[in-house]
Amino acid sequence: MDAQYQTQTTTSSSTNHTGALLVSLLSCPFRDRAVTSAWHQKADLGDLRTWQSLLTSTVQRFRARQVGPNFGVLESLAGHLGDFLESNDKTSSTTITLSCLASAMGHMRFADTPMGRHDDHYGVNESYVPRDFLAVVSGALLESYPRPESLGSVGAGEGGMGGAGISPAVFDLLKAIREVVVAMPAGVVGEVVIEVKDALAVWMRDDLHLVREADAMVVSGISNRMGGG
Repeated sequence: MDAQYQTQTTTSSSTNHTGALLVSLLSCPFRDRAVTSAWHQKADLGDLRTWQSLLTSTVQRFRARQVGPNFGVLESLAGHLGDFLESNDKTSSTTITLSCLASAMGHMRFADTPMGRHDDHYGVNESYVPRDFLAVVSGALLESYPRPESLGSVGAGEGGMGGAGISPAVFDLLKAIREVVVAMPAGVVGEVVIEVKDALAVWMRDDLHLVREADAMVVSGISNRMGGG
C-alpha cells in the first residue's frame, strides 16, 4: 500500500472513531455466516433501505474527514465482509448481499486527475482504486453464475433468470458497475476493470444462455467501455 494511504489509515483511525464504528455496523448483519440466516433469507426492501441509509451516513462521515469513500468506506467494508461471506455456503450471491454490494458500488468515485497522481493533501482523495472491495464484488459475480449441474431439470431459458435460481439483484450489481465504469476517467478504467474482468467475462460469455435481452444491454455496456467504446 502506498505510504500516503498508510498515513491516511493512521489519521483516519485516530480521528474518525465514529466512521470506523459505522463501517463495523454495516457489516454486522453479515456476521451470521450461514446462508440460512434471517439476513440472507428474509431481509426485505425495508432492511436494504436501512442499510443504504447507514451507508450514506458513513460515506458522508468519511468525506467530512477528507477521506474518500473508495478508501475509507469501501476498502474497510471489504475487510469486514471478507471475514463473513462464506463461499462454500453461497452467501456472496444472496439477494441482500448483491443488493448491498450494488449500493456500495454506487458510492465509488474517481477524480479526473492524471494516472498515478495521488497528491491532493487538502481535499478528498478520490483516485484510490478499492481493490479489496472489487475482489468481493468479483467473487459475488462469479458465485452468482450457476454451474451447469446446478440447473438440474430447469431449462436455461425457462422462466428467465428466476428459473435458473439466480437473484435478479445480480443485474443491479452489474448495472452499478457499468455506471461507475462509464463515469470514471478513461485513465483509471483499466485499473478498475482488471480487478473484476474474470467475473465480467463469465457473464459476457453467458455459456448457459441465461441473460435476457434487456439485461444483456447492461453487460454489453460494460464491455463497450472496456474496449474503449
